[in-house]
Amino acid sequence: MKFKNLISIVLLTILIKNKVYLSEIYLEASKQMILPQQEVITKTDIQKTSSENLAELLNKYGVNISRRSPMQSDISLNSCTFEQLKITLNGIPINDPQTGHHNLNLPISLEDIEYIEITKSGNFAKHPHSFAGVVNIVTKKTSNNFLKFSYGSFNTFLTKAHLAREKNLLSLELASSSGFKENTDYNYYNIFYKTNFYNSDFFVGILDKKFGAQDFYTTPSTRKEYEHIRTILAGVNSEFFIKENITNKLDIYLRSGYDFYTTQRYNPQAYSNYHNSYMYGFLNKLSIQYKNFIFEPLTEILFKQLDSKGFSSLFSWRGMGEFFDREYRLGLNFCYNYNNKFLLDASFIENYYSRYNFIPQFGAKISFNPFSTMSIFLAANKVHRVPSYTELFYWDPTHQGDESLKVEQSNNYQIGINKKLKNLISFSILGFLYEPTNMIDWVRPKGTTQSWRVANIAKVKSYGGSFDLKFRYKSFESKICYTYTTKEIDLDPTKELKYIENYPKHYLSLILHLPKIFGFETSIDNVYKQLTKTQPKEFIITNLGIKKSFKNLNFTFSIENLFDIKYEEIPGISQPPRTINFSTKINF
Repeated sequence: MKFKNLISIVLLTILIKNKVYLSEIYLEASKQMILPQQEVITKTDIQKTSSENLAELLNKYGVNISRRSPMQSDISLNSCTFEQLKITLNGIPINDPQTGHHNLNLPISLEDIEYIEITKSGNFAKHPHSFAGVVNIVTKKTSNNFLKFSYGSFNTFLTKAHLAREKNLLSLELASSSGFKENTDYNYYNIFYKTNFYNSDFFVGILDKKFGAQDFYTTPSTRKEYEHIRTILAGVNSEFFIKENITNKLDIYLRSGYDFYTTQRYNPQAYSNYHNSYMYGFLNKLSIQYKNFIFEPLTEILFKQLDSKGFSSLFSWRGMGEFFDREYRLGLNFCYNYNNKFLLDASFIENYYSRYNFIPQFGAKISFNPFSTMSIFLAANKVHRVPSYTELFYWDPTHQGDESLKVEQSNNYQIGINKKLKNLISFSILGFLYEPTNMIDWVRPKGTTQSWRVANIAKVKSYGGSFDLKFRYKSFESKICYTYTTKEIDLDPTKELKYIENYPKHYLSLILHLPKIFGFETSIDNVYKQLTKTQPKEFIITNLGIKKSFKNLNFTFSIENLFDIKYEEIPGISQPPRTINFSTKINF
């Protein structure tokens, strides 16, 4: 893979930053008209949670997580699939080009995260590749130094370390487990480093996972599936002013993925495949502020590569092959603010795909703020998603891709209200309607064990609504997230779909942070889901966390699935029973 152009961009950025005089005052002035953020999981929320990983945390805050095991989770919002949600790290796109199953394979721990932005309404079109929302994870610039040790059910060990000095942060994480059932054992490590150089943020991280993948892709199964995944992320975030009212933001990024998968853990020569994927490019946004207007021209160049090989002693199979695709886009985001009462956020982007030619996207959000504590908005978007490499080219005895797949496209509409009552209560109500065409999913005759074949589904209309409420009184806090979704699928009744048909019709999360009693902090969270294809279809999971601090020592005791409920989030894949964990954190 050639990175000469990428390296040149990095060096040019450093040179420009060295020559241009920076001023924080001007930077703040250029941001005065930024529209209100969407739902945010704050640093305080993260500190109070008893969750040990990102998937567990998001599942408690209104983001649907469908888990195969602690090692792999699919992420979605409202009615979208795991392939349709855009994931960014510090604003940099990190969706895996091989498959959306790997989107949460990120080399960061919860302690590395400053906050998380969840965008499930508004002008999606301003974010390329955002079909139905965006989750943006923002990492810390610095942190306290600490060591953390955890031990829990199923011989689960976890060690974390943070080493921070001035503008440098190094994070290390190492974990292993015997697994909650046969062939679900795992071990992994991740390393994350972030620094600031010439007022640009540089980060790099590596994640390495090895795990038993029982029933991950084919159920029921007597096979011993196994997987080894390695993800490398690197990026540069650079922002500087050109004039008093003109700023420039440049993001440069690289994602490298390695995936080894076999259906026979102890006999991999029977069937195995290797995938090496690369995604790299840059996104540049120029922001020009003039009175009540902001104009943001954007330019992005993105390259995707895949090198896939397969081996089998049972049949002829050589892997997917080698592929190289390019994406170029030019666009304009436009914002208008009238006296902080009326806000318009609109975008138009023209995309060129080497595999699909030109495809435009556009959207707009109109907000009316009758009071400083209230906002009413309408939004409409025309967005799309190109197929992943797995959907296009993958093949095994039970799955067959299709390189003739069309691009998914959708007309999305939302209406909503945000309201804050003093400092006690804030809530938001959202209604949505998605009218996609050429939706992509795996199809087979219902009630059979025939191979899944990927195809474009003519129409999958989905609609619903969500309600979020946050209440705080003194040291008591509560958070409620509820989403209702229904889908109308134009499908032959003799056929079934693998992913689109399984979604949470009702999803409710209740988080409680109780006042301290004798210095003990207690949090209780409950997640209720009514899914459409799992057994059982509905369940409620309760989690308990208790924390106690003594100067530089912090102790946490947590129980996940307190009442030992049997459930699954993906049909046929059972989830862990009651899990107990104890951790000690030493600050220094």
